[in-house]
Amino acid sequence: MRYATGKPYAQIASQTQMTLEGLGGATVYGPMIGQSRLASGDTIYRHIDNVESMSTNVDAGFIMQKENVASRYRLAYFRVAPDGIVKDWATGTLPGERLGCIWYAGGFVRQCSSDTQRLQSLAVYDSLVRTSTQQLLSSWGTPVADAQ
Repeated sequence: MRYATGKPYAQIASQTQMTLEGLGGATVYGPMIGQSRLASGDTIYRHIDNVESMSTNVDAGFIMQKENVASRYRLAYFRVAPDGIVKDWATGTLPGERLGCIWYAGGFVRQCSSDTQRLQSLAVYDSLVRTSTQQLLSSWGTPVADAQ
């Protein structure tokens, strides 16, 4: 994240991953999930990306198979000056969705349950991030409503 400071936000936000996913257009910091203007004129851009998925499997042969998948998301925020240059960054993690599936009779019958936490309000996300100096997001200033 330190790399972003002093660089144009447009360049940072469009930077693709150096992985197979990056070939499909996946960006380093994930998709933008929101933005807000500050009274100072700066803008906060919020991004979220799945950074870790863990899968466990239990195979009891033809009778039953069980799979659990847990994800973790990285929150990446950028404080951008009116000239488009990144002034600061904030980051945090969000425990992600947990998905459990059980297959019976060789996969013909499937039961899944999901505990999705990714779709939260921005206030929840904002409470999870800390700036580059380990401050709360509110240390960047007061958000203002955009003029209509």
